[in-house]
Amino acid sequence: MKRLFTLLLFSPFLIYAEVDLVTLDNWNISNTTEHNLFISKQGEINPNNFIGFQMNRPFCICANPVFNLKTDYEIKEGSTFEATIAVDLSKPFSIFFKILKVFESGSVFLRPMSFPSLTDSKVVEVKSKIANELFLTSGMQHAMDSSKSMCESDYYFEYIEPKAAELDV
Repeated sequence: MKRLFTLLLFSPFLIYAEVDLVTLDNWNISNTTEHNLFISKQGEINPNNFIGFQMNRPFCICANPVFNLKTDYEIKEGSTFEATIAVDLSKPFSIFFKILKVFESGSVFLRPMSFPSLTDSKVVEVKSKIANELFLTSGMQHAMDSSKSMCESDYYFEYIEPKAAELDV
C-alpha cells in the first residue's frame, strides 16, 4: 500500500517533454518515441520531400539517414535502385537506395546503402529515376548538436503510462 501511495504522490511530477521544434536553420526536431528523436529538413523543389536522420538513446549518435521523395513511378518495397547524390555541388556520387516504405500518397521512404559525408554539407542534390530533389542542409551540425543535448538529458520525450504490472498493491 505504501508503494502505491508513493507512486500516486509523485506521479504528477513525472517529467517528460514532447519535442516538436524548428531550429533557426529550419531543421525540424521531433520525437518519435520516448527515447528517439527524428531530425529532418524539407526539400527545395517539393516541400513534401525531406532528408532526415535519427538520434536514439542510449548512445545519442545521429544515424540512419533517410530520404522521402514524392514520385509517380511504380516501385516495390524492399527493392533497390541506383541514384546519384552530389554534396556541395561536387561530382555526383553513385549510390543505391533501398525502398523502405511506399505510401498511397506517392511518397517513398528511402535509405541510402552508402553515401558521401553529409555532416558538414550545405547542399545535397539527389537525382534518380523516381525523383530529383535539392536539399539545403546548412546548419545540420547545429541540429545534430541540439538533438544530442536533448538526447543526453534525463527527460522522456513523451509521457509514458505506467503499466499495470508495475503497480504493486
